[in-house]
Amino acid sequence: MVAKKEALFEGISDRQIFMERVVDAPRDLVWDAWINPENIAKWWGPNGFTTTIEKMNVKPGGEWVHIMRGPDGVRYANRATFMDVVKPERITFSHSGGKEGAPSSQFESIWYFESLGNRTLVSIHMLFPSAADRNRALESYDIIEGGNQTLARLGEFVARLSAESMSARDFAIARVLDAPRDLVFKAFTDPERMSRWWGPRGYTVTASKMDLRPDGSYLYGLRSHDGVNMWGKLAYREIDEPARLVFTTAFTDKAGNITRHPMNPNWPLQLLTTITFDQYGRGTMLSVCWSLLATATIEERRAFNSAHADMCNGWSGTLDQLAAYLEEIEGIEKRAVTEVKIETSENSAIFTSMVNQPRTQIFDAWTNPKHIPHWMLGPAGWTMPVCESDLRPNGPWHFIWRNSDGSEMEMSGVYQEITAPVRLVSTESWGGEWPDTLNTLTLTENHGVTTISVNVRYPSPAARDAAMQTGMAEGMAKSYDRLAAYLHEEAMLQSI
Repeated sequence: MVAKKEALFEGISDRQIFMERVVDAPRDLVWDAWINPENIAKWWGPNGFTTTIEKMNVKPGGEWVHIMRGPDGVRYANRATFMDVVKPERITFSHSGGKEGAPSSQFESIWYFESLGNRTLVSIHMLFPSAADRNRALESYDIIEGGNQTLARLGEFVARLSAESMSARDFAIARVLDAPRDLVFKAFTDPERMSRWWGPRGYTVTASKMDLRPDGSYLYGLRSHDGVNMWGKLAYREIDEPARLVFTTAFTDKAGNITRHPMNPNWPLQLLTTITFDQYGRGTMLSVCWSLLATATIEERRAFNSAHADMCNGWSGTLDQLAAYLEEIEGIEKRAVTEVKIETSENSAIFTSMVNQPRTQIFDAWTNPKHIPHWMLGPAGWTMPVCESDLRPNGPWHFIWRNSDGSEMEMSGVYQEITAPVRLVSTESWGGEWPDTLNTLTLTENHGVTTISVNVRYPSPAARDAAMQTGMAEGMAKSYDRLAAYLHEEAMLQSI
């Protein structure tokens, strides 16, 4: 490679000077250190020299005017005109200038930047008008020693810049939310709930489409208060309900194709997002971490590392909106459900509670497989991956619950009597040695408030008492809380 470069000056070796150095930084970063006036001023010139850039326009025909000052205070005025600029390979310029009060030194200079992976070979070729001019520059300015010192300063500068740029400076933010963990997790994993709070402050969600599974995605649209539209996508990697979500995040077009940040072209194409949900007293500690991917370029790393304050402001606004949403939902739950009362009679356990919702909606939520998995879940950590309901006399129903630890519960039965929206009678079987029951749901409405009464009839008082020891009352109370919140959200979404 060097021989090829030297061939440009073949036959005029007595008029040229050649220097080179390998520096520990990628070529793109070295190039930026050269063409950026703020950067070049930090390393240009021999040891002890300072450089002030008065003008620098790195393009063919552009001018570069800079003043160098030596450690002895002597001033060196320099002017250059760029002749050829090929990013990120080559810069050619003509130069004139020198020590104040001394004859001007003139030459043409070509700087080459050859990529060596994460390192760069920097080569300098200087061509003088004559051999005498070259010799005068060597004698007056010790130009080879000064050039090598300049290359060494460049190497130190870009090595430090490379280390800073390549460092993984994760962004992290945490917030304690006054809501149970399963509710906070649901706010991140239900597209309708996400649409109520997701995005920076001042933006509204215009589209919310979610495929919640590993390798699935969430595509969303945002609109600012002044009408600017943006699109983004989360690509799920890990889903550990209700403890952890891991996904990549990116700006996209409407079809979900990844695009650059609409206002920052150097922003990383994708970021790795890790969100953890930890129980904190009666609330939830939500922790968010943004990390760079290994594929991030130097420019992307620098843009990310320099934007932590902006990220903090952006996420703070988003979490404020989440907190307000959760406060609204929590308030609804606290107001909408009374305590579950339990009575026993012969072989039965009778569970009664009042919910601030019409009984038609409650009956539909109780019997429609579209709604059941959203609320009939019991304690935190459970989901319902299987929900089958054939709502007719002698029609079967079948539910499977799955816990975050992978364990499962299964229940099935047959509808015996259906009087919508007042009464529902069905059998219930857990299988194994657990006794079958006959369950009667009765809904009584008064001015929009519905009393829910569930009579569970066991084969014996002993079987009933054993079932009561399993915590079923607590699970039922949790489910009623979710039912009230779910129906309220459904009503609000329908009114939008």
